[in-house]
Amino acid sequence: MTMQFDGNITLGNIIEIAILAGGWIITITSINSRLKTVEANQEKHDVKLENLSKITNMQARFDERMSAIRRDLDDLKRGRGFIKHDVEGEYTADGKRE
Repeated sequence: MTMQFDGNITLGNIIEIAILAGGWIITITSINSRLKTVEANQEKHDVKLENLSKITNMQARFDERMSAIRRDLDDLKRGRGFIKHDVEGEYTADGKRE
């Protein structure tokens, strides 16, 4: 029993090749469109993450400023930081003579 090769191309063979090629083309096109969508979403998320990091930095600076203001207020409550009148008529920040 020998194998024989049929060299005839039928209409069924052409349709089968066209369907397979069309399927591959559709698959590759849909993968490319999904990748483009993912890339666009990634760019949006990068922008949002950058804005969030800016907000976090601004909040950290604000917290530093608030703690400095609290320290200044505590100093003022304890009498440090006021300009006191010196005996000789000069003003000093700590109330001591120079």
